[in-house]
Amino acid sequence: MGKSVIITYILWLFGGFLGLHHLYLRRDRHAFTWLATGGGVFGLGWLREATRLPTYVQEANQTPQFVEKRFRAIHKRSSPPYNSTRVAGELILGTLFGFVLSLAIPPPEEHEFIHKYARYLIPAAVAAGVHVVGNIGLECGKFRWPLLGAYVGAIIFAFNASSIAYSAVFATFAFNWLSRDWVRQPKPAIHRNPAYRLAVFTSCVLLYTAMWGSFLWFNAKLVSQDGTVTTFREGLQNFSQSKAWLECREAIRQLWEYGWAHGWSNVLEELIRTLDPYGETRAYSVLEVKPDATHQEISAQYRKLSREWHPDRHRDPEKKKLAERNFVEIAQAYEKLNKGKQGHRTDHSHDFFEQQHFHQEF
Repeated sequence: MGKSVIITYILWLFGGFLGLHHLYLRRDRHAFTWLATGGGVFGLGWLREATRLPTYVQEANQTPQFVEKRFRAIHKRSSPPYNSTRVAGELILGTLFGFVLSLAIPPPEEHEFIHKYARYLIPAAVAAGVHVVGNIGLECGKFRWPLLGAYVGAIIFAFNASSIAYSAVFATFAFNWLSRDWVRQPKPAIHRNPAYRLAVFTSCVLLYTAMWGSFLWFNAKLVSQDGTVTTFREGLQNFSQSKAWLECREAIRQLWEYGWAHGWSNVLEELIRTLDPYGETRAYSVLEVKPDATHQEISAQYRKLSREWHPDRHRDPEKKKLAERNFVEIAQAYEKLNKGKQGHRTDHSHDFFEQQHFHQEF
């Protein structure tokens, strides 16, 4: 089935940074490049191709005009012309892959063997990035030449931190000088199979994501406002034990059980109640009463807590400050629940009398 220009532009507009339009057009390497670089270096490539999408659609549909144009180009030149944008893309993706792998290598105190030998795979990652961009569209090239160039650059610069950028330069030069060629034969049938394409693309995304995950787990650091440094892993573990996360996890569990017990159509209503947009759940907690408490029970608890936390009962400045804050919270919570319990009544004189009676006690 032919590809649509309209659908391509819709996917470009709403999923372009993820490469969805390129997946639709069977340009899987292009899609992965956009996904890995945030739309082609944070959206620059995405914007640049706005006028190129009709040509990509013609290529995907193999229209007679496109086939004839390609035939003339191949017979005019034995190899594709130099393209500075493609070369820049090879340098960027090759350098990115190299740096991501270097960041993903665990420290020696945790995995000495991996730390010692994994750095020798960095040039291969650089070559892979160059090869991916070099094989987008109608151009192709062998992997061995950028691989050779990347290792030559790494050896010359002794596998140090700066060798990644130099490896990318050597790999890009080797690919364009020794390997760049036209795509002269159609892809094998297996490579056009949607299931095969999805499996390969998903594997590449998972591998790339795993490298970022390894960096976060082993090497990422968090710095607090007072300058305290901790690892991302410790921060994640602390967060998993925090009150906020435990409450969130419990709320999700309750929603799941509620959905199974009462039907998923009612989950939205229960979710709104759980999120507590009106603050009633918080108010019940402040007043230390159950949600099914009567108005009389709420009023009695309000008077009890207000006496306990009235600022006039405390002489210590710190305790007085805490009492003032709690006293205000208690009053606000009571007012919120009082409105909820009494909202259907038109006469609020009884509530006014209760509050006046309480203040007279002091």
